[in-house]
Amino acid sequence: YQRRVHGVGVNRYIVSLDWTLQKLFSYLLDKLGLDASKPHRIKYLLTQAYFFAEDLERTLRELNFAEGGVRLRVERGSMPSRGNIVIKVKNASIHKKEDMPSEVELICSIDRKIEDIKKEAATLFGIPEEADKNKLYKTDWLEEPVMQIKKEDRTLAESAIKDADVLIFKDSETGISKDFLKVSVYFSASGKPRDAQLLDGIQIKEEATIGDLKRVIVENFDVFKGIIGDRLRVRELKKMNYPGTILRGTNKMLKKLNWTAGSASLFCSVVPEPEDLSDDQMNLFLRQRQVSTSLYGDFQEFTWKAPKVIKIADLKTQIARILNVEESTLELAKYFPYEFTWVPINSETLAAEVKRAKNKKGKPNDPKKGEAVIEENLVKAPYLLKDGDIIGYRFKNENEDGKDDWQTKEDIELKLKAREEKIKEPGVFRRNDAVGFQIFADLDA
Repeated sequence: YQRRVHGVGVNRYIVSLDWTLQKLFSYLLDKLGLDASKPHRIKYLLTQAYFFAEDLERTLRELNFAEGGVRLRVERGSMPSRGNIVIKVKNASIHKKEDMPSEVELICSIDRKIEDIKKEAATLFGIPEEADKNKLYKTDWLEEPVMQIKKEDRTLAESAIKDADVLIFKDSETGISKDFLKVSVYFSASGKPRDAQLLDGIQIKEEATIGDLKRVIVENFDVFKGIIGDRLRVRELKKMNYPGTILRGTNKMLKKLNWTAGSASLFCSVVPEPEDLSDDQMNLFLRQRQVSTSLYGDFQEFTWKAPKVIKIADLKTQIARILNVEESTLELAKYFPYEFTWVPINSETLAAEVKRAKNKKGKPNDPKKGEAVIEENLVKAPYLLKDGDIIGYRFKNENEDGKDDWQTKEDIELKLKAREEKIKEPGVFRRNDAVGFQIFADLDA
């Protein structure tokens, strides 16, 4: 019995489960008008695997053909023997030759090594095989390359390569989209927060170093023409156009920076002298609090060699040296731009954090252990001091009445607006945005 299904090249047949696979095979070749003298094979679509030549004499019942029906596909190509699989290798190399095949099919043992597959593919494509010049990639269901097979001394089985899988053969020069990081480059002539303008986006391999990144930026944007890499300062750009951590280490690989979703926004500026910052150097911005107007002065940048444990006195001493004033005359606060809030840097704020932590736990203090203690270290909560932070300072004699709270009218208004509108960053998935959908597809279409 034969019936056309959906008009998409799918035929339905009613056959006996006592037929052998060979009988079914011959029957299908005849019904489909295929030349039996040429090699063909059958794929079981549920598992995407091919039947072996050794299965030809087995009955359909023995091969677990269900009474409800199975979906098969007849394809051109030799039928594999048991222990072998059929894989397809597509040529996506920039060295592809027009008079050579664009894809090849290999029937090979699951114990064969990836490096051997790559060599055979290179030969069939007419491309000279050099171990470090060509790569093989696994593909997704659209047969797009998604992952390089890096451990080429492993077998197909060890590399989880299955029957009917498709591999992509590529050169090492181009790579695939997943091999590249997407970088948005911003430029600030002043190097100050909220003063960066988008130049454009670039792509760079994740194996590239920070030194490579700087060279690419200098070569691609005229604004950096004539600038040597050591004078280009590159730092992460945070939300609301605020600069973050400065990228350090010329030879450090970009993939070790763990950028989310393989992309980043970078805040670039040019410094007067070449710099090579160490990990213990911290770059901060100072702003003087104008108590009489509840505003702040311009940004003043400084870099200092910070101790591993930064105490309030350490930061105050450094700032006093920069301003050439006595430490005892200064009071400090840190700005949290995403909260539109200035937080005083003093022992009272630390004590409040201890109380908050204790209340959050909801447990009484253990008399044996004493009161909860938070280490005085500005790198930790509640200050989390890091590259790019903004530190406000004021002179004690300007706040003798103690009424100045460090805040500005603009920050207060923005905070209220954020609370009322529940501002969220563009592009962030929100639960209420979710919608349901269905996908219908014919696998044989």
